[in-house]
Amino acid sequence: MRNTTAGLPRLLRSMRISVHVLFALLIVVGMSVSTISGSLGWVACVEAAVLSAWYLVGTVRHNRNTDISGALPWVWLLVLLGLWAHLIIQAAEFVWLLFPLVFVIMHVARGWRGALITGFAWLAAVVLPVVSGQWPLAFGSTFGPGVGSAAAVVGFLFYQALRDDAAHQRAVADKLRETQATLAETERRAGRLAEREHLAREIHDTLAQGLSSIVLLTRAADKSLAAEDLAKARNQVAAIADAAGENLAEARRFVAGLTSPALVDSVPDALRALADSHNKRLKALGSSTVVQLYISGEENPAPDSEAAGATLRVVQEATGNALKHANPTQVVISYTLWPDAITVDIVDDGHGFDPQAVVTKQDSGYGLNGLRRRIDELGGTLSIESSPTGTAIAARIPKES
Repeated sequence: MRNTTAGLPRLLRSMRISVHVLFALLIVVGMSVSTISGSLGWVACVEAAVLSAWYLVGTVRHNRNTDISGALPWVWLLVLLGLWAHLIIQAAEFVWLLFPLVFVIMHVARGWRGALITGFAWLAAVVLPVVSGQWPLAFGSTFGPGVGSAAAVVGFLFYQALRDDAAHQRAVADKLRETQATLAETERRAGRLAEREHLAREIHDTLAQGLSSIVLLTRAADKSLAAEDLAKARNQVAAIADAAGENLAEARRFVAGLTSPALVDSVPDALRALADSHNKRLKALGSSTVVQLYISGEENPAPDSEAAGATLRVVQEATGNALKHANPTQVVISYTLWPDAITVDIVDDGHGFDPQAVVTKQDSGYGLNGLRRRIDELGGTLSIESSPTGTAIAARIPKES
């Protein structure tokens, strides 16, 4: 998009400077012509100098403060016109100052007031030289200042249209910059919220479950020590150390902004490690529950990191929930790698739950609901079936997100 905002102010400034230069030039021309004609006396010289100085005072003030409201600009304009009217009584050659003065009149008075004062100025330019006996009333001395005044009014209206357009463009540009800044801040805020939700979801699916296991193992170890079953307590302490080590590795990876340590190897290897870890902790807790893993399709190409991470999180969340809440005798994980997708099923024989209650629960944003959103973002599907005799969770995730 072309930047016209920068060009208009330069054009407007050039037009204003042109008016000032024209005023100065007509002062010089008037003095020169009146000198040649012999009509320039010392009074006219003094008045021309005073008029120039008064015009300069107003110009300097306007450059410092463009506000033309109040009485002061009107006083300056009326004094300026009075000096000019008296000057053309002394030397009619200064009548052509009317052309730049019309710009000044229209700028200060504006609207119908400016047009009315311009009309009086034109009458002064026509009548005063005749009254002072400098030249007779003629068509040229009447028509010339009239045409000049009309041309000056048209020129000022053109200048005013450009000035209004420049002000509109500045306002639009300022609004655009404000909108862009607001949009950038909104995007940054959305990015921070998305990253916060991502970290919360990752922590819930990994560190929170690991810490929950540590709490359970610690309570079990305390009971074993109370019963003086040292062998069992040692196994439980070892399981606590393993769980703490895994959680520490997860935390370090989060701080470094890397993937989960479980995904350093392939998804099948990560699932095997997860199943082994669950079985060790269940054994340390004295539970007879078993986590079984079935893998097929390893000969097919591996999925991308997003699909692999989502698969692992589904298994972690579903398995963790089953072991924590369903009291099953077994949890079966079935992982299949297809040419274009991954399917994973987690089935347990514990007591089930109401899937609809989980979906509508307001504070369940980082569990199954979070997994569902994550899989939806990857273009996959997640289904949950549950009954009093068990639960089956099935996910299908495209290999490339």
